Amino acid sequence: IFVGGSIVSRRLHAPATLEGWTACWELYEVAMISLKASALGPLQRYARGIQNLHAMMPHRWPLILTTGLLVRYQTVAPTA
Repeated sequence: IFVGGSIVSRRLHAPATLEGWTACWELYEVAMISLKASALGPLQRYARGIQNLHAMMPHRWPLILTTGLLVRYQTVAPTA
């Protein structure tokens, strides 16, 4: 991120709520589609999956969020 005109590394906190996550995910969808890196369908299916998990286990949001991050990382990370 930019701080005082310079680029610095900064750890950003994950969204604390499903609503916050959804807003971030919608921005991510726009970026992925604009870059032609993904189609809309898979992105929306993933979001619905997260929303369904939250509906089943609303008290487990930190676990859902962490698992989603791990799933996405495993999907795009290069294999050794």
